[in-house]
Amino acid sequence: MFTFWVKFIFPNRRWIEREQPDNVLKKIKDNFAYHVSLTFKNDCLKLCHSLMQKQLLQCNRIGRWWSNDNAIDIVALDDDTGTVWFGECKWSNKKAGGEIYTDLVKK
Repeated sequence: MFTFWVKFIFPNRRWIEREQPDNVLKKIKDNFAYHVSLTFKNDCLKLCHSLMQKQLLQCNRIGRWWSNDNAIDIVALDDDTGTVWFGECKWSNKKAGGEIYTDLVKK
């Protein structure tokens, strides 16, 4: 909620105070899906940390991975077994297909 306010409300408060919300609503509609996708990725990572702490996910470390032109949303490592899990977090109005898995394997 705070990031929504900082991103959309605070910088546009003059339009809201003037009771001219159309510009603000357009900015929200144009950028809302992207905003939610970033929030969703952060929430997924927090959930994985919580599962790890409750020992419901067997790993020692969790984080993100990125290089110059690639990124993986979640990488979980189990140093004891050498197991590595990779995950992508996607927020979309359409069904996720096999191309997400294929892209993850390529990364």
